[in-house]
Amino acid sequence: MASQTRSCAVKKCEVSSCAVCHCCKNDLCLDHLKEHKDQLNAQLIPLGDQINTFLDDLEHFDPTSLSTFKQLEQWRILAHDTVDQFYKRMKYELFEQQKNKPLEKIHATRNMLDQLIQKQAATRENINSLTNDIRLIEQEVNALRNIHIKLCPLVIDDDLIIASTSENR
Repeated sequence: MASQTRSCAVKKCEVSSCAVCHCCKNDLCLDHLKEHKDQLNAQLIPLGDQINTFLDDLEHFDPTSLSTFKQLEQWRILAHDTVDQFYKRMKYELFEQQKNKPLEKIHATRNMLDQLIQKQAATRENINSLTNDIRLIEQEVNALRNIHIKLCPLVIDDDLIIASTSENR
């Protein structure tokens, strides 16, 4: 059975091919097959270098230097400020504003007591009135100390911040 020989696909090569390259389907002589294989293998080195560069970049990646991270950090600061302002408003409405009423009564009662002490003219009616005022003040102070609140957890929706890349904008 006679086999038909084919020429090497490399121009100016006069040697008969002895193999077919599976990746490019060319008939090549043994020398050019080795050269072709070496060229393909040589392309692996730069690819490996690229992978190593990406790996090194990711291992040393510092998100704090990105403008996006700075935006996120600014958003965090503003969100904390919003919570702080809400807290201050609630503190004022629940406590500071509520203590003004007993404070006014305390000052008025103190003035009446000071006048009676200065004049040395207390009557049973004055003592009863002062005692009653002090009892009412005590109730208001206790009520202030016993304010109960119901706190709902602050829920942050994961969709509050939407990340995108330049590829999927």
